[in-house]
Order: sequence, then C-alpha cells, then structure tokens
Amino acid sequence: MKSFLRTIVEARELISDPAHWCQGYFAKDAEGHVCDWWHKDAVCFCAEGALRWANESTVFSGEEINLFTEAFGGSVPYMNDHNSHEDVLAGFDRLIVLAREAEVL
Repeated sequence: MKSFLRTIVEARELISDPAHWCQGYFAKDAEGHVCDWWHKDAVCFCAEGALRWANESTVFSGEEINLFTEAFGGSVPYMNDHNSHEDVLAGFDRLIVLAREAEVL
C-alpha cells in the first residue's frame, strides 16, 4: 500500500493538466463520455476521482478525511465542481503541506 503523501501527490499530478481534469463526474474517457474512475479508458478526473485512482480505493482514514476537509474547505467534490482548476490545484497544494505538518505520510 502506498503512502498517503504519495497518493495525494499522484492525484495532483494526474489532474495538473486542465485537459485531464473534469467537473461533475468522477471521470471521463478521451471522447468526453462519463466512466468510472477505475475504468481503463478514464483520462479525465475530478479531484475525488483522482484521489480514488491514485489510492486504488475509496477508503481513507478518518485523519486523512479531516485533512481533505481542511485543505479543500469542505467536501472535495463540492470544491472541485464549484471552483476553478487553479483553485483545485491550490487545494491539493494545501493538502500536501497539511499532510507533511501532521506527519500523515
């Protein structure tokens, strides 16, 4: 199992290019069709979908979820769907700092 820090860094990298980021759905394929975050054709992800993809699971600890809430100012999906790509990446940057400070690595 990979570390939490590695998971969140990978998730951020996955959506760092706006062409690989989406809103309203966990993931989309190259043609823009909605698909599951774990599907082999998924190429665009929302923040939550990217976190699930990088973690290879939907399971996070209570401490990790608290860090998500603090970094993203509430729900990750809500923040993703109601803010800009730049804002979402800033949320990931805050999350990385918080994880290091809390030593949730």
